[in-house]
Amino acid sequence: MRIAVGQLGAGADKRENLERMVRFAAQAARAGADLVVFPKAAMAVGEPGADLTPVAEPIDGPFAAGLGEAAARYGIALVAGMFEPGGPERVYNTVVAFGPDGALLGSYRKIHLYDAFGGRESDRIQPGDGTTLVFQLGDLKFGVMTCYELRFPEIARHLSSAAPRCCCCRRPGSAVP
Repeated sequence: MRIAVGQLGAGADKRENLERMVRFAAQAARAGADLVVFPKAAMAVGEPGADLTPVAEPIDGPFAAGLGEAAARYGIALVAGMFEPGGPERVYNTVVAFGPDGALLGSYRKIHLYDAFGGRESDRIQPGDGTTLVFQLGDLKFGVMTCYELRFPEIARHLSSAAPRCCCCRRPGSAVP
């Protein structure tokens, strides 16, 4: 499986960000990639501490629909970060995954928010309910977490038990190094 990493510095205009992601998905597919992974908040990024509710959309909204259409058009699986409406004046930091047919494979809402060293993500972002996302492409299973959650090994343990085959050596029960 070939995986492309869609490195982009998202701006405030979600339509422009989506257009850039679609172009990158096309390029990745032409290069033979089976999956393209975009960063968290690829939908839109504003000033630090800015209200994110104006850019938030439901998963069946135009931004995610555009990602699904790109996945189907280019026959490539796609994973990307977006914002969904959450509680009052807050959003969910969500990761969506689409299969190469454009179907939604699932979504994941960030659980652990960064409230440290002066940062207060919880002022703008609502934590997810703990539901995780594991999806399969070909013979491989992928577990999803985002950003700060890399510092929480229990999520990785949970995902590896939900996807018990290591993506590196495919041995049952082995942990991803």
